[in-house]
Amino acid sequence: MGLGRLLPRVPAPLVAAGLGIVLVLGWSIDDDGVALITEVPSGLPLPVVPELDNAGALLGGALAIAIMCFLETASAAGTVRRPDEPPIDNDQELVANGLSCVLGGLFRAMPSAGGFSQTAINQRAGAKTQLSEIVTVVLAVACALFLGGLLSDLPEATLGCMVVVAVIGLIKPAELVRFWQIDRLSFWVAAVTALAGLVFGLLEAVLVGVLITLLLVLYELNQVTVDELQLTEAGDDLRVVHETTRSIPGLLVLRVGGPVYTANVRNVNRQILAAVERRLPDVVVIDASATVRSSATVIDQLRELDERLGDVGVTVWLAALPAPTLTTARRLKPWARWVEAERLHPTSMSAVRFYQRSHR
Repeated sequence: MGLGRLLPRVPAPLVAAGLGIVLVLGWSIDDDGVALITEVPSGLPLPVVPELDNAGALLGGALAIAIMCFLETASAAGTVRRPDEPPIDNDQELVANGLSCVLGGLFRAMPSAGGFSQTAINQRAGAKTQLSEIVTVVLAVACALFLGGLLSDLPEATLGCMVVVAVIGLIKPAELVRFWQIDRLSFWVAAVTALAGLVFGLLEAVLVGVLITLLLVLYELNQVTVDELQLTEAGDDLRVVHETTRSIPGLLVLRVGGPVYTANVRNVNRQILAAVERRLPDVVVIDASATVRSSATVIDQLRELDERLGDVGVTVWLAALPAPTLTTARRLKPWARWVEAERLHPTSMSAVRFYQRSHR
């Protein structure tokens, strides 16, 4: 840590490793109980054909490791990315991570990932481009061929210290403070995940983090709101109901505030029915711009909503259907009837204009 501050150009991890090996070779501190790392074999591994006999038994653990590898890769990339570097492409990271693990498996390698400690050491050494990884590979091959015996004299404590010093710079208490100030939920997710890692281990912490994130995503999806839109005073745009907006007699415009899927469609329908019951319009326009795709359940619920509102004399119009939803809707039998009745409109504003023209 002192070298990193006083002489930043000196490769402090390399110096630490060298001093640790010197202590073992010169003073035999391993004879006094200082543990050394596992013996480093010399030579390069030969390719092998993987045996699939135990694939089923390994599948669960392999899936957990795959998730952990990808999350660590994406997290490390997002944490250390400099402002002048290209944005992180998670799809590209996943492909690269997967290919490296598949190819490494042919040489009996451990599952690979973009690790925090390796990345931190790389950055502390001044790495700025992918050339640093090529240098790392060349040095790793050289060490495997010629320095296996020498590296086997590295104390475990030295290696552990190098990792701790490298990773500790990635721990930023200020980020937790910022989470607490901006979003308490994010703070508690980070705190619970970190606590799980300290108490149970890294793999369990990844599982906890993934499950919490999944539950939060499902919770947010189920909190989709339905907002009423009204014309602005100038009459040239639609806005959420405000003291500066005005309603159109007989017309109710509702915008679904998020994607609709099987689990939340009934809640959305309840909100639409409640809004119609309050206003009792002749026509209700449903802005479905946020509904990217529609499942069979969503379509069935829409048909049921249309029938229930039709029974009380309210006509349903749909507006701003995204292209994937339109593709699905065109396969339905009622599609031609909806088009013929002019109940489909490209935007909510065009639906309002059409209503004003047809109800003068």
